[in-house]
Amino acid sequence: MSYSILRIGKLKKGGTKGMLNHTLRLSDTKNANPEKLNKRWINDRWIEIQKKPEAMSTVRNKVVEDIKQKVEPLKKRPDSVYGLDILMTSDEKYFEKVDPDRWATDSVQWLEQTFGKENLDIAVIHLDEKTPHIQAHVTPAHKGWLSARHWINGKKALSDLQDSYNQWMVSKHHDLKRGDTEKKARHTDVKDFYKKVNRKTPTMKLPEPGGIFETKTEYKKKIEEMLNSQDLDTLTAKSAHLDTIFANLPKVEEEIQELQKTIRWQKEQLKNYQLGGSDKDRLKREINALEESNKLLKNQSKQKEMKIIELEKQARVLQKENKEMKIKLGLEKEISYTQGMRMR
Repeated sequence: MSYSILRIGKLKKGGTKGMLNHTLRLSDTKNANPEKLNKRWINDRWIEIQKKPEAMSTVRNKVVEDIKQKVEPLKKRPDSVYGLDILMTSDEKYFEKVDPDRWATDSVQWLEQTFGKENLDIAVIHLDEKTPHIQAHVTPAHKGWLSARHWINGKKALSDLQDSYNQWMVSKHHDLKRGDTEKKARHTDVKDFYKKVNRKTPTMKLPEPGGIFETKTEYKKKIEEMLNSQDLDTLTAKSAHLDTIFANLPKVEEEIQELQKTIRWQKEQLKNYQLGGSDKDRLKREINALEESNKLLKNQSKQKEMKIIELEKQARVLQKENKEMKIKLGLEKEISYTQGMRMR
């Protein structure tokens, strides 16, 4: 049986625009099929949206302005969450037998009932990727306050929302199972989960910054998207890549030490021997060349050390992801084994 999947991410002030850029395909989505159109929930029905940058920019700006007008009069705390980035989906096999529009309609109606129709700013069903899924933005307005805590204050609250969503879908005759309630509930980053669903494997190269208008938070999210979308094979390859870098670092340091010894020896030669003008000039040129090589190697070593620090950070993320994926694979095998035993 397939599962009902609900993930909720928190958006701080300024985070909405980046989320909408992805939702409306204004940012690059490498695993999206440009031939397939997505649909937006408008006036209680799904409307196809064209992938025209100018039109989508207009839609994004209108949604951002509407949210701004909605949020402005609300009371806020210093750490207030300004939006909820919500992802809803199931697995690919489920959508082979169920109309995505029917599933999406029932899902978005649960959103409206749970968070309030007036708080649902936009909902889009992505049909241009491997697995259909809804991405929605909710402004957490409650009784005059900007209060995400009303809905997602702690692990139990998130778990209760997942229970509620599953119960709603079952009541609408969807053959979907609630996820493992014994597993710790947590606020999984929506983009993190989104990448896992599609299992797109990017290269190791870090993404290019988006320009002077891209915030540090937005660029960080781009990097996290790249790192958290890796499958086990990619994790293994990256681990080997890290091992290679660590293995080569001592060689660079050894080369630097050898050069430093040579430079010291050459300087001693200048002090201890009375050389002719041409010999002394030649030796000085050799020393200068060695010193330049030494500077170059030191700079390369420093760059590699900085790269290693960055890769160590990436490695920790990848190791955590690897562990989670292995746990998930173990659970799937256990479920498959249990189902097999029941069939016997």
